[in-house]
Amino acid sequence: MLKSCLAALAAVVFMALPAPALAEGYPERPVQMIVPFAPGGGSDLVIRVIEKDFQKEFGQPLSFVYKPGASGAVGVSELKNLPADGYTLCSQSYPHIIIQELSKSGNFSVDDFDYVGMIAVDDIFFAVRNKSKFKSVQEFIAEAKANPDTLSVATTDTLGCSHMAALKLRMLGVPVNIVTYTGGSKAVAGLLGGQVDALMVVKGAAAAAMSRMRMLAICNTQRDAELKDVPTFPELGYDIVQFNGRLIIAPKGLPEAVKERLVTGLKNIYADPAVIERNKKAGFEYRFADGDTVYKMFQDLRPEATQLLELAADLK
Repeated sequence: MLKSCLAALAAVVFMALPAPALAEGYPERPVQMIVPFAPGGGSDLVIRVIEKDFQKEFGQPLSFVYKPGASGAVGVSELKNLPADGYTLCSQSYPHIIIQELSKSGNFSVDDFDYVGMIAVDDIFFAVRNKSKFKSVQEFIAEAKANPDTLSVATTDTLGCSHMAALKLRMLGVPVNIVTYTGGSKAVAGLLGGQVDALMVVKGAAAAAMSRMRMLAICNTQRDAELKDVPTFPELGYDIVQFNGRLIIAPKGLPEAVKERLVTGLKNIYADPAVIERNKKAGFEYRFADGDTVYKMFQDLRPEATQLLELAADLK
């Protein structure tokens, strides 16, 4: 009886502690990182790049748990129901969460999570193989319009960032066939093997085959620092801006003090030029955005994402 009373009293005291007190000393044990894709993909690599730095900064290691399935929806759905204590996080992407909410491919919504922030970005390029007759986006689009539905553009995902970029091209009146692949390596192989005419691809997925590809444009408002000769789509008169934002998310209710510690720690990690350089070599560019900014990004995207999903359904 005494033991049960003491246990109940301890529980009350624990619940009464303010969030900063609960977060003091965080983390006191390893932090679990859910990767909702197979090992070796971008969501895995972007965290693996800073794995040792995380342990140095926080004094605890990261343990990785892979929950692939449904383009990341399986792992994210599981995260939703876990304790919001900062000991289970997830490596996910923008725009995937809003797309999965709207398409109902995931049992969650944007509002079901807290956003630690965006730590890196994969830029998306429009590429052809070196042997292609197309030397510019203008040539490709002119051919597509002259011969509707004869040219194909591959994507590295279905209803992911590269698919959204291809759908934007189609929405702007460029009549191409969109071919979706399950993964960057398969899509790149399809392009190099001549199965498709062009490819929307994140820089990291293209890195190993870059010498055999011709980058015609980047889906950004600024040129890539390492590929300065590649124009942006807006420069060419096409409003196609899309990227893959690498996020760290947590179950809803993450204590503010824990979130602040995570944000401060991640900023400390990325203050090291060596870390930034490792990310560049892996195809990622460090661009930090806090949780509020990420949440607003999702809400701002909602109207356009709805239109793109409607177009994707019409093209089936």
